[in-house]
Amino acid sequence: MSVILNVLPKVMKPQYFLSFQDKARYSYERALELDAQCVSALVGLSVLKLNTQEADEIRSGVQMLSKAYSIDMSNPMVLNHLANHFFFKKDYDKVSIFTFDVDFKQGELS
Repeated sequence: MSVILNVLPKVMKPQYFLSFQDKARYSYERALELDAQCVSALVGLSVLKLNTQEADEIRSGVQMLSKAYSIDMSNPMVLNHLANHFFFKKDYDKVSIFTFDVDFKQGELS
């Protein structure tokens, strides 16, 4: 992949990544059509929405993460992204809840 990126002119790189984001968005949306409870697709699509940095998209992304959390409360990706979100909102009480869950779940696995 890095070889391809070095060959692409600098002007093409943003378009190259946008094409991957569009394909990823389509794939996540299709996965959710097939299985509305697919935690991986909810997380992936929520990350794409959070990265737009638009208020409505962020709200939608957090709602998707909340839905994913209600489906699987032990999924490390869900816990991590929720903790990140609340960290940037400076809601440290919620951050500690999600990071405690991650630490606790990892302790169960060892």
